[in-house]
Amino acid sequence: MAEAFVKSFLQRLSSLKLQENEGSPCLLDQIKKLQNRLEDIANFRREVGNSSKQEDGLISNWESDLIEIVNDAVNCIDQCVAKIRTQDGSDQDLSIAQFCSELEKIDERLAGISSRRSQLDMPPLPTLVAKEEIGLSSSTDVVDVVGEESFAPFALNYRNLPSYLRSCLFYCSLFPGKISRGRLVRLLVAEGILQERPGEVMEDIAEENINELLSQGMLRVEIGYKNELKVVDPYHEICQLELQQGEGMTGYLVSDSNFPQGSQIVFIHYRGETLKTSFNDHLIGSLHVIPDSQGLIPGEYWIEGIPDDHWACVRNALHTFNFLRVLEFENLCIKSLPEELGNLIHLRYLGLKHSTLHEIPESIRNLQNLQTLDIGCSRMRLALPSGVLNLLRLRHLMLSMNETKVLSGISTLTNLQSLTGLYLRLGIIEELRSLTQLRKLELKDVSEEHANELSASIMKMRGLVSLSLDSGDHWGKELLPTLELFSPPQFIRKLRLDGCLVDLPHWVCSMEKLTKLSMQGQENEQRILSGRWVS
Repeated sequence: MAEAFVKSFLQRLSSLKLQENEGSPCLLDQIKKLQNRLEDIANFRREVGNSSKQEDGLISNWESDLIEIVNDAVNCIDQCVAKIRTQDGSDQDLSIAQFCSELEKIDERLAGISSRRSQLDMPPLPTLVAKEEIGLSSSTDVVDVVGEESFAPFALNYRNLPSYLRSCLFYCSLFPGKISRGRLVRLLVAEGILQERPGEVMEDIAEENINELLSQGMLRVEIGYKNELKVVDPYHEICQLELQQGEGMTGYLVSDSNFPQGSQIVFIHYRGETLKTSFNDHLIGSLHVIPDSQGLIPGEYWIEGIPDDHWACVRNALHTFNFLRVLEFENLCIKSLPEELGNLIHLRYLGLKHSTLHEIPESIRNLQNLQTLDIGCSRMRLALPSGVLNLLRLRHLMLSMNETKVLSGISTLTNLQSLTGLYLRLGIIEELRSLTQLRKLELKDVSEEHANELSASIMKMRGLVSLSLDSGDHWGKELLPTLELFSPPQFIRKLRLDGCLVDLPHWVCSMEKLTKLSMQGQENEQRILSGRWVS
C-alpha cells in the first residue's frame, strides 16, 4: 500500500522537477533531495504473514505514518504550486523560498521515518516499480477490511494477489460497466501502474496481467459486438468497499462534483446538464469525463455534440492540469478543444472517441510524451494536424471512420504499435514500410492498385498480430485484392477481410498462428454458404 503512494509521489516530483528545470536552483535541489530519500525508503517492503502480530502492528503503523507524510507533501505541493502560478517578481520569489522551506520540513519527517525503518524487518526490493501496491490495508483480518463475512473467501484471494495484479484489478473496477481490452491495456501503460521488466514491451505485460486475472476468475469477458472486460461482482464489491473506506486509496476517487486534494484519478459523469465540478488547481493525474449510462442525455447531443458551456468547468481548467497523464472524453461528443491542450506536456493518453470534433488544435505538437491518440468513430471528417507527426513517442493512433485526412510524414512515427482507420492512398503506402513496430494495422479503401506496394509494406511488419483490410464498400461488393505476392507475418492471430473476394487468398491457409478470421460482405457469405470455399 505505502509503495503505491511513494511511487505516485515520486512521479509527481519528477514532473515538478521538469517544470522547474530552469527555475530556482534551491527548489530543484530540494526536490532532488526528496526524490533520493523516497527512493531509498521505497526499496523496502513488508511480507504479510511472515512476522508476528506485534511486528505486523509496528510495520502497519510505520506504513500509516509514511502515507500521512506523503499525503501532507502532496497537499503542500498542490497549495504552493497553485499560489506560485498566480504570482511574479518578488512575491513569487518569496513563495518559492517558503515552498523550499516546507519541502525541507517534509524531508526531515521522512528522515525520521527512514531511521525507524531500520528497526523493522523489511527486506530490500529489487525495484520499486516491480512491487507497486494499490489495495487493502495492512490489517491481517480480511473480513474486517471488507466489512462482510460473506466476502471472506474472495477477499482472501484478493489479498493473496501480487501487488501489481491487485493494482490492475482495482483500476479496472473504477470504470462503470465494461471496458474494451485494448483500451484497458493502453490506459494501464499510460497510468504507469504496471510492473516493469527490462527488455519487455509494457503492452505485453498489461496483457499478461489481464490474462492472469481472467484465469483466476476475477475478470470476465462480456461477449457481444465487441468483447469487453468486467470485474466479477464479488471482487468489484470488495474494490468499491475499499474505495468507500479509503483504505489505501485516498489518492483515487470517482466523483461528480468536488473532490479532496490529493485525488489522482477522477471520473466525472455527464448527464446532459452543465457540469459544476470545481477543480481548484488540484494536480490530478487522470481525468475521465464520460456520459451517464442511464439515457439522460438528449438525442440531439449525440449528433450535434454537447454545448461547450456544459463542460466549460473542465475546458477552462485545462491549463492548470500540468501533471495530467490521462485525459479522456470517451463518447462525450465534444465539438472543440482549446489551444491550451498543448500545455499538458506530461499527457500520455488522449481519448476523444465518438467526438464531434471538426479539428484538433495544432498545439498538440507540444505533447511529446503522448502514447495514445484515439479519435476513432468521430462523427465529423477531421484533418490530422501536422503537429501529430512530431509526437515521436506515439504508440497507438486510432483514426476516425469518417476518413481522417493524414498528411505525408507518418513514417516518422516509428514507435507506433497500433494504427487503425487509415484510408489508403499511394503515397502513404510507401510510408507504411517504416512502421516496422506495428502490431495492429487497420486499412480502408484497399484496392487492386495498392496490391503490390501494400504487400511489400506489410511483410516488413514482422511483429504484426492483427490485420484488417477493408475495400471501403459498406455492402461488401467492391473487390478486395487477394494480394497474390503476399507472405503474411508469422505471428498474425486476427485477420479481417471486408469486401468481395473472388477466391479465398491462398496465403490464409499458411497462417499457423491464426485464431480469428472474419470476412464481411454479402458475396463472401454466399460463397461460404454454397460451399465454394470448402475444400
